[in-house]
Amino acid sequence: DDTGHDVKFFGATSGKYMLWDEDVNTLIVNGKTQFLGDGAWTTWTPTWTNVTIGSATVVAQYVQLDDWVFVKVKATMAGDSSFSSGSMALTVPVAADTTTGYQWVTCSLAPSGGTLYEGPVLMTGSVFYPCTEVASSTYASLTNANGGTSVPAAWNTSGIIYLNGWYRAA
Repeated sequence: DDTGHDVKFFGATSGKYMLWDEDVNTLIVNGKTQFLGDGAWTTWTPTWTNVTIGSATVVAQYVQLDDWVFVKVKATMAGDSSFSSGSMALTVPVAADTTTGYQWVTCSLAPSGGTLYEGPVLMTGSVFYPCTEVASSTYASLTNANGGTSVPAAWNTSGIIYLNGWYRAA
């Protein structure tokens, strides 16, 4: 402790190595990598805006590998679920880096449990805003997802919300 050393391992291929750089406490790999950590998905409970979840079945999971957060959400509505007009939103499990734009999260919405409407998910540092295509190349509000009671179609209690993707943590 407090007495560090650089340690370098060489592979069988010229120029490939792994280096622990003690000056900056960083592991540098010049070659292919495979992360073998537990990589286990962690469950989180998002806070929803303009959606009353009620007794809906919500499976929200994430895994964080270094600065990268991978997410998957499936929310199947129930008889006591309801939607308000305005922006549908849910909180992220780990605050996002809003300075780089490194994100790729998409959503699929099945308002009545049938037809899927797909679109991007906009993010702030702490909130996902699902967007969806309501007509060819026309999305419900690109500044905030309009997840009200009729976008992209009339929502009912068998509606399903899917989100999948990754983003860079703050």
